[in-house]
Amino acid sequence: MFFVLGFVVVIGGFCTMSKPFRLLFLTVFCLSLIYGYSVSYHVNGSGPDGNELKMLLNLYSLNIGLFVLACYLGYRLNSSKSVEMYQLHRLATFKFLIKWGAIYFIYSFIVKMIINKVMGDDDAGFFVMKAFGLYFFGLFLILLFAIPWVFRRLTQRR
Repeated sequence: MFFVLGFVVVIGGFCTMSKPFRLLFLTVFCLSLIYGYSVSYHVNGSGPDGNELKMLLNLYSLNIGLFVLACYLGYRLNSSKSVEMYQLHRLATFKFLIKWGAIYFIYSFIVKMIINKVMGDDDAGFFVMKAFGLYFFGLFLILLFAIPWVFRRLTQRR
C-alpha cells in the first residue's frame, strides 16, 4: 500500500517538475545511489563507517528537499499566468529558503555543539539533529513566537 502511494507521489512529482529540475534531481539521485552502493556491504564487505553514514543521510535529505522544491516550483510554473509572475514567486521562494535555511543552520550548529559537549561524542549531535532537529526547531519557533503573544494578550485584558 505504501509503495503504491509513494509511487503515485513520485510520478505526480515528476509530472509537475520542469525539465531542468527533473534533470538536476535525477542527477543528484543517481549520484546518491552510486555513492550509497559504493559504501554498501556488497562492495567493501564492512558497510559504511560513521562519516560515510553521515554523508549518506545528508545526500538522502538533499534528495528529498530537492524533490519537494522541484515539485513546488513546477506547480508554480504550471499555475502561473505569466513568466513574470512565476519569476516573482520563484524569487520569493528562494528568499524564504535562504532566510529560514540560514536560521535553521545556525540553530542546528549550536544545538549540535551543545549535544556533542554534553554527551562527549562527536557524532551524537549529528544523529540527534537528523532525527529530531526539525521537530525541535518547530517547538523552538512556537515557544519564540507564541509565548510573547500569549503574554501580550494577557496584559491587554487587565
